[in-house]
Amino acid sequence: VNWARMWHTLCKSKKALKEKADSLYKNGKYNEAAGEYTNLLQLDEEDNVGNSRLFCNRAAAYMALGKYNEALRDCSEAIKLCSGYNKAYLRRARVLKFLSKWNASSMDYETYISNYTYSYSDFPGHLSAVREELQEVYLTINNIKNGVGSKKGSEKKSNKARGKNSANKSQKGGAKEDSWHSKYEPEYRSFHNSKHRSRNRKEQSSECDYGHEKCFYDILQIESSASRRDVIVAYRRLALQFHPDKSSAPDTSEKFKQITEAYDVLKDEESRRKYDQ
Repeated sequence: VNWARMWHTLCKSKKALKEKADSLYKNGKYNEAAGEYTNLLQLDEEDNVGNSRLFCNRAAAYMALGKYNEALRDCSEAIKLCSGYNKAYLRRARVLKFLSKWNASSMDYETYISNYTYSYSDFPGHLSAVREELQEVYLTINNIKNGVGSKKGSEKKSNKARGKNSANKSQKGGAKEDSWHSKYEPEYRSFHNSKHRSRNRKEQSSECDYGHEKCFYDILQIESSASRRDVIVAYRRLALQFHPDKSSAPDTSEKFKQITEAYDVLKDEESRRKYDQ
């Protein structure tokens, strides 16, 4: 009984501290957020899954502060604790991109994309935007191979300068968005606020940008140019994975509902044409 009470108290304490750390982060207080994530990591060192997410969150705070090496270390630690935590690969890919470690960055982008599973918390066009980031990395690698990569050193200086500016902003405690968050971490930009959501739709240059709250192409994990057969194949694959009778995950029903909704629209030529407009 005493053990159960202690465990319950620990869980409540972790939840409260996590909410505080997340709030600090979203309000641009990155130093304080990193400190709170550090405190959380010391509460239960045996919780590999939970700590994997905390390392990944602290990496985001470090990235906003321009502490790229610390962010890289935390992303790697997150993956070490939970190799199936796909978000850590994306965050590490972005860190490596800022550090101009192009080949390593491309590998993490590829891992994230190949293992990507749609989540209703993803912003519209998320997967398409990530693919565009990967294409930028591929282009840089190709330019370097062709002798166009002589600006690598200046790119690193530019990244370092961006990080310094970001750190200066965060030290002041302001909630103003920095260049890294506005480009690479839109999920932390009050996206679920309708005003921000409307602005983000206009700014996004991804393939799936139709002004909808949910991108049906991303839900089915297909390109906007996919054929009707591609739509059917994608639906069958995801339906088997997320059907409530096949999975016991808590959000399975919601995901399956969204998959079915996307399929119903995209399988029909007329409804798909209206959706694309």
